[in-house]
Amino acid sequence: MTSLPASAPDWRRLARGQILLALFCVATSALADMPVPPRVLDPMSVSEAWNVIRLATTNIEQLLREGRSSEAVDQVSLCSPSLRVIARTPVPGFDQAVRDAQVARAVRSVNLIARDSLAGNPQGVSAVFAEWKKVLGELAQGFEPSEVSGEIYHCLDHPDNISNEPGAQCEKCQRRLHPRRIPYSFVYVQSGRASLKATVHFESPIRPGQESRGKLKLVSAQGQPVPPTDLIVTHTHHVHLIITDSRYEDYHLTHASPVGESGEYTFAFTPAYSGLYRLWAAAVPCASGLQEYAMVDLGAPAPAAELPTFAESHKAAVGDYRFHLSIPSGSRSVSTARAGELQMLRVFITDAAGAPVTVLEPFMNAFAHITAIDEAGETILQFHPAGVDVLNEQLRGGPTLNFKFFPPKPGNLRLFCTVRVGGKRVTAPFALTVKATLGR
Repeated sequence: MTSLPASAPDWRRLARGQILLALFCVATSALADMPVPPRVLDPMSVSEAWNVIRLATTNIEQLLREGRSSEAVDQVSLCSPSLRVIARTPVPGFDQAVRDAQVARAVRSVNLIARDSLAGNPQGVSAVFAEWKKVLGELAQGFEPSEVSGEIYHCLDHPDNISNEPGAQCEKCQRRLHPRRIPYSFVYVQSGRASLKATVHFESPIRPGQESRGKLKLVSAQGQPVPPTDLIVTHTHHVHLIITDSRYEDYHLTHASPVGESGEYTFAFTPAYSGLYRLWAAAVPCASGLQEYAMVDLGAPAPAAELPTFAESHKAAVGDYRFHLSIPSGSRSVSTARAGELQMLRVFITDAAGAPVTVLEPFMNAFAHITAIDEAGETILQFHPAGVDVLNEQLRGGPTLNFKFFPPKPGNLRLFCTVRVGGKRVTAPFALTVKATLGR
């Protein structure tokens, strides 16, 4: 790609425009599920700025390897504040006009990657990304290698406590600082080598209609306990639990409370049926910054248990509420979900008389939570409405909820959409058939 010649005023004007785009993109997607550390969007030093750019660039490479260029906009948008820091930092021995031109090229690359990503142009994203890496190499000249490629360590509870030194402790809580991480996707991450394993012990055998109190034990791949200080809080908790029976009819969305630093977490649920239940413990290790699901089977399996089968179902009636699921495409709604494609999932909620429901209450920082599970229990997805975390308990949502959705493979999914109205949770079940992507 041809370099962009620009004067200093040109790139400054361009940079201001891109910063606005970046903050918009982050506010409408990235913060919805996995909030990035605050200092990512407001770096205070050159080392922090280069750290953000390095992490985001590595994440885009991962997305391109997976054929998911439509998500590159979320990552490249994070780089604008960091480019601003680099742009205003003088580098001894380098002509400022040359540096200004390099920054202008970098900002232009950010804009073009965002444009082609949003337009669904993977070839365009790849071409501009090559230019992006080239200009970053030029911009890095004159900076210390430790500034360009060093880790940034931060406190999970006090993210303003930053250090460049491994093994440093938080000044406020004296806990060990962890390497800062940015997930490569805010929608879906491929399951790699799992770092979490789980076991569950109940005080007594689980029985239908009776509350069962259990204790979850999380350990690392090396067998070491995983305390809450090694996990990132997502949607107000360290560990979320999804529990369902083998037919995926009795669904529970809850959380587990830590017992000190032992790696043990307590929880309770009341099963509706006898037989096999399955639990997924959802957690984000701070070492990777990626969502993981540790699965445990509970209770005794029913004789000759078979995989459940789901008939396509986009409507659900639960009490006084009616839920309608659709996959919007431009000005129309379609019924086909495609594997390996980023799509929008829409849920519209009315009351029994057909009036839109606009009084959804936030819980766990969102107006709704969707869990999707395939028939074999091998794939589990969780997603929340697009938008920022809902931190004001007085806000109300509905009737339309939009979710970014990335089904990784074809198959049948059972979906559970949970909302809260009048202080009570309401869960609507759906079934969705994901088809193979056209042309693959």
